[in-house]
Amino acid sequence: MKAARLSLSVLSLLQLFTELESFDITAAAVRDTSGGCGQMYEIMVEASGFTNMSLIKRQMAVAKALKEDISQWHGFTMQAGSPGNTPLTEILAELRK
Repeated sequence: MKAARLSLSVLSLLQLFTELESFDITAAAVRDTSGGCGQMYEIMVEASGFTNMSLIKRQMAVAKALKEDISQWHGFTMQAGSPGNTPLTEILAELRK
């Protein structure tokens, strides 16, 4: 029996930050929404460099950084925005309480 491979590895997250370094990421979060199989994810990225970019261009930048992983997933949702314009800001504020 083969060991299950984690679909979103630490290396993938490092790749995300490396690819998007020029966008000045201020926060990022990934949540497995698959119920345990590791094939569905919710991805949220905030970056100062996203401020004047269209939604499509922001999403394309994130998808490009994770393209190898995305090809192996069943599905994912993504939110990419400037600081203060995604639910990530509220989530982080709650965690800091």
